[in-house]
Amino acid sequence: MACKNGHAQTAKLLLEHGANFALTNAEGINVLRIVNQNVCQPKIHDILIEHIVRVVSQFESGARNQVKHIARIKYALFPIQCFSLNEGPKYSIYFHHHVKLESPGKTFPENGSQNLLFIARAAINPSSVQCQFDADTLVHSIYINGVKQNLFNENINSVFKVSGLHNGSNKVTIATAHCPESEMKLIVCAYKVHRSMIGFPTQKLKRE
Repeated sequence: MACKNGHAQTAKLLLEHGANFALTNAEGINVLRIVNQNVCQPKIHDILIEHIVRVVSQFESGARNQVKHIARIKYALFPIQCFSLNEGPKYSIYFHHHVKLESPGKTFPENGSQNLLFIARAAINPSSVQCQFDADTLVHSIYINGVKQNLFNENINSVFKVSGLHNGSNKVTIATAHCPESEMKLIVCAYKVHRSMIGFPTQKLKRE
């Protein structure tokens, strides 16, 4: 409503306090689209874009670092979501996805691709966004379409192997510790990643 009504300062404060810029209304329209439709509000547009870029940049930098020796991030399965921990303890994400048939039960299927969900706790203020991929103690469970998600690797924090995806509509359900006084945020996104040769043992060529 703040963006729609042109209240730039209110919109800025809401974003700095963890408002989820990826949320959509009943018509499936998110705040960025609303702002883009109101070309007479360039100030709000700039505030929103600057905030989104800061959050996405910090989160994806940390996500890449989590799997830097194992995989390369290709693209997001849904827009990055930002939740306030004091509004929990349950959060939901709805998204549409086309699922390609892949070999089940393997860390990486034959084509080297895999879907991973990353979750971080974050501190957001007017000058910076700080993401820490150590949200495991805060997160009690993650389900996708009723299927519990397990850690991708026991040595990598806050990264989950995505399972249970449907062709079409999907729902992510996250349950966390109850933190009514917390100012921390929870940032979530799932990505298609591709296996990296770095970190994998190389095979020696046989001599003739």
